[in-house]
Amino acid sequence: MTWAIPQNWTAEEDVGVTDMHTRVRDQLLSVQANIKGFGFSAGEGNDAGGADTQLTSYDVAILGGTVVNPGNGLLVEGTLSVSTPSEAKTCKIQIDSATLVTLYTATAASHIVPFRVILRRRTSTTGSITGITWVGAAAGGAPTNYLVNSALGTVAWAGAQTLKIFLSGTTADSIKLTDYNVSLIQGDGAAV
Repeated sequence: MTWAIPQNWTAEEDVGVTDMHTRVRDQLLSVQANIKGFGFSAGEGNDAGGADTQLTSYDVAILGGTVVNPGNGLLVEGTLSVSTPSEAKTCKIQIDSATLVTLYTATAASHIVPFRVILRRRTSTTGSITGITWVGAAAGGAPTNYLVNSALGTVAWAGAQTLKIFLSGTTADSIKLTDYNVSLIQGDGAAV
């Protein structure tokens, strides 16, 4: 199901059942179908060895035609739990087979890392990711902010996509993703 630009009706215009289904019901279903949230008490973590581990429990299917116009995008929010081992740990994000983009990397131990990024469509085949991660001590210490700003590589926005999250670290489960939410950002794509 794809998003269409909302209808502008005129005064005294007859609105039929087909219009209501197409312009109201289907639009709401489209938005509902493309918002997904996860809340896992234990989360899913990386494998040992330092290779990128795809967190398949957190894969999000993005229907074809969802991110319709330049400027539309996906708001991705989540929380990482980072355990004690002082080793290189990363969190990465990818749309299908496009560029794997790093959201967070650090060697510090015992942190909670919330993040919020926007995957934005630029053209029919390009996109960008911008956002921030807040790295705070588990005991409530002052957070450190990391900016995320990168290209997504080639993305076929018209087709169905899978949004994927990856974690890596030397020790298994040294970094875990817990709560995670993906929301659709819509605009009319008009130039301003």
